[in-house]
Amino acid sequence: MDLSQASIGHSKYSNQIRIPPKPAQLSVKEQVSQIPKPKNPQIRKCIKQALTLIFAFCLPNFVQSQVIEGTKTKAIKQATIKISEIEQISDKDKVVMKVPNPHWEIPEWTYDKTNVIFKQPASEIQTSRAEIRETSPLPDTTFAGLMDNGTSIPPDVHGAAGPEHLVQTLNTEVRISDRDANALFTTSLSTWWAPMPNNGATFDPKIVYDPYADRWIMVTPSGSGIDSRIYFGVSSTSNPLDEWHMYWIDPDTTDALWYDYPNLGFNKNWIGLGGIMRNSAFDAVEFVVFAMDKEAAYNGEDSPTVSRFTTTLGSAIVPSFTYDENQNEMFMISTGEGNDDG
Repeated sequence: MDLSQASIGHSKYSNQIRIPPKPAQLSVKEQVSQIPKPKNPQIRKCIKQALTLIFAFCLPNFVQSQVIEGTKTKAIKQATIKISEIEQISDKDKVVMKVPNPHWEIPEWTYDKTNVIFKQPASEIQTSRAEIRETSPLPDTTFAGLMDNGTSIPPDVHGAAGPEHLVQTLNTEVRISDRDANALFTTSLSTWWAPMPNNGATFDPKIVYDPYADRWIMVTPSGSGIDSRIYFGVSSTSNPLDEWHMYWIDPDTTDALWYDYPNLGFNKNWIGLGGIMRNSAFDAVEFVVFAMDKEAAYNGEDSPTVSRFTTTLGSAIVPSFTYDENQNEMFMISTGEGNDDG
């Protein structure tokens, strides 16, 4: 499948990327702009108001698509390593967490009542509670997860479950356990990626389990400058303690931007990786998607093909997890025209 192009649709609420490409279409707004304008200013004003109203009603359910050209690149295989042979760390090596003061009490908050403009009587305050249609089942197993060592805020917690194992990732550590939470292996995030170039500033790890091929997929950015890299690993079996193929991608060959906020997904053909490309001032300059040949990566090939797409629409792009074995297209989504209130 040729991934030299991808189509992006966007609405008031979200952007959607779909691979392979679809034909471009003019938006309602673009079509309106092509209508000849009357010379009479009053008539032109009325038509503009009417068309604006029509466009406003159409917008919530309207999706525009366009074609975005991609560029071909390669992922570089750095090593194949057996995870169980990596140096581990124990809980004794961790920083001792501070214990909250058990005698601390919430201080009484006082204020000058003369400064209050209006206060709604408690009797008039109404609360609404959504009707629960179905009771969610309780977990059949509950246990404490991997505690961070207190050196990274936030810890960026992530994890995935396989047939026989759980893998938890933090900014500081990686733990593999059985499904009863018995720890089998724990190491630091930097040690996990020890063979990779420019290792030492890893963050935001994400891990998923692919049930199509019984493999684990893990991604971690490294560096927030010209040395920015994307570390990418796939397991060779369903056991995360076995060998992994470790790759890296240069997210910007011009060294102008660095890669942040990874989002991982897949379908039966591709591994999708979305993210934000930032400048040195931490501004989000563009949003990027990498699509990697999944079969090539799983086979441990030295240079799997990767297609790179960028856009300035919306926000960080999130690839979907597609479990339909007949679905060849990869769907992605991001927010558009959002605000702090969602």
